[in-house]
Amino acid sequence: MRTITESSDKDKGFSIDLSISRDDKNLDISRRDLNIQEVRTNYDYWNRTSNVLSSNNYDSADFRKIVDMGEDAVPGILEIIKDHPDPVVHALDLIYPGYMTYNGYVSLEDVCRTWIITLIALGKA
Repeated sequence: MRTITESSDKDKGFSIDLSISRDDKNLDISRRDLNIQEVRTNYDYWNRTSNVLSSNNYDSADFRKIVDMGEDAVPGILEIIKDHPDPVVHALDLIYPGYMTYNGYVSLEDVCRTWIITLIALGKA
């Protein structure tokens, strides 16, 4: 097992153990775990630097990094929103633009629940 550590001022750094084998299935699992860790790291930085009540939280570089991962971020986002309703769910609105529409006030809990059900139905969970 090798430990891969990346660190720079720009990315703020993260570390994860990554098992590499010739078996494509194991490599995919490891890649998925790495993606989940990357989402979690950027999510943690985003939460530390954002104000919960601020309307510009989605302009954060850390939030943007999650969105820029595209579908690779979905398992990490799902892990978070299955644990508790969280505004990170809105990254899914940007990863899948136009897929979900909101009419009037929709609670964060309802948004998270709807995305979880939708992603399961699409086979993304």
